Amino acid sequence: MENIFKAVSDLTDIVKKEVYTEALKDAVCTVEFTKVDGNDRIMDCTLQDIMLPEVKGTGSVKPLSSDLLRVFDVEVGGWRTITLSKVKSFIKN
Repeated sequence: MENIFKAVSDLTDIVKKEVYTEALKDAVCTVEFTKVDGNDRIMDCTLQDIMLPEVKGTGSVKPLSSDLLRVFDVEVGGWRTITLSKVKSFIKN
């Protein structure tokens, strides 16, 4: 397990997003963050192709700002969005 959070804490949101995205494409990661409602949450998530649901239809996905990252929550089987400035810990498992 590698805690990526400390390594990227001084980087810009765009670079953090790139580092986190690469880690998520490679493994399931455990992310601790503060939700919009102020509650803390720990989530196991990924962007590994083999774990993502099949895309249905031709709908487009709205682009996110540099402070947001869309991930797949492996426990609930759904897409979630994380605000990068609210991340407390990011561990690549």
